[in-house]
Amino acid sequence: MSFLFNKKEIRSYTSFILMLLILVACFALIDFADAANTNDASLSDDNKTHKPVQVSQKAIKRAAKTVYLTANYDKKLPNSVEIEGYNYSLPQFLYLASGSIYKRYHNNTSNITVNYNIKRPSDPKDHDVKKNVSSYKWYKISKYIINYSKKHHSSPKYVYVNGKKMQYQSVVFYLSKYLSRSKGETGLPKYMLVSIKKTSPINNNGYTISLFSPYKSGTSKSYLISSPNAQSKNPNIKKLAKKITKGSKSKLQKAKAIYEWVINNVEYEGYYNTRYGALKSIRLKKGNCVDQSHVIIALSRASGISARYVHGTCKFIVSGRTIGHVWVQVLVNRKWVVVDASNTRNRFGGVVSWNIGSYKKHGVYSSLNF
Repeated sequence: MSFLFNKKEIRSYTSFILMLLILVACFALIDFADAANTNDASLSDDNKTHKPVQVSQKAIKRAAKTVYLTANYDKKLPNSVEIEGYNYSLPQFLYLASGSIYKRYHNNTSNITVNYNIKRPSDPKDHDVKKNVSSYKWYKISKYIINYSKKHHSSPKYVYVNGKKMQYQSVVFYLSKYLSRSKGETGLPKYMLVSIKKTSPINNNGYTISLFSPYKSGTSKSYLISSPNAQSKNPNIKKLAKKITKGSKSKLQKAKAIYEWVINNVEYEGYYNTRYGALKSIRLKKGNCVDQSHVIIALSRASGISARYVHGTCKFIVSGRTIGHVWVQVLVNRKWVVVDASNTRNRFGGVVSWNIGSYKKHGVYSSLNF
């Protein structure tokens, strides 16, 4: 039996078959795209929620070196520590670093299990500490941190070193330094010197407490007066001060806002003594340490915040030069708080651009004659 089709019928059947094939292909592509999208979303979610179970000691050592170098440079510990793409809190990092020192002491190169259930200790306090600490003592400190963290779900407020309390922040700093100096996969330094004061910026969230001064009642009025170079009563300065401090609810917030504005808008320029004064420095957006101080003082006084000049001789960290320098103290919460806008690494209440342990203070003034 044979089937005969005319040309018109053949064309119709061919078109129908082609249409079916196209539809099948489209459905297959849609299914594939949906599957691909589902897999991508799943992977994305896994990346967001995945917490490493263990971390290699090599990775912990690299992180410890970063923590030490950063904190030594900025005089402030980081808020978190990145290890192999995951951010750990400081207490979690301290636990990992302690675990690595503990295992290194026993010549154990295995990975460290992460403990996520650790909080930062509240109100840690310490003493001044100066002691050459042996590897055995670092091992004992690390063991204590591990056990304390497991039991209390918190890092310890301090550890004892030679009968002195070394504060939590100092422990993170020096433990990081010690681990970063280890060699090979299991080696530990035999000794490392710990030398830190309780007023260190490391222990005080970056604040240079040693450059603060106590407030004596009845001495603030002279530090609110307008002067030829700190023109706090000038309408333009008053207007700018109001704009900068808009939304600030306390003197502390106002003082911080003013400092941040100056350090971001009045670029440091090297020369001696006053060249511009506050008004011109604001207009030119530049000035040396003296003129930057004029700007901070003018804006602070215009905002009702007592501010004064401090003159001294300082050794600067990067250049190594020892030269005359001017910075500011603002009166906040009955303390004269240091502010120095001459270097962008400095911050409100904190100085890292010059050696705070060797400077010589010449005087404190309401106005300058140079």
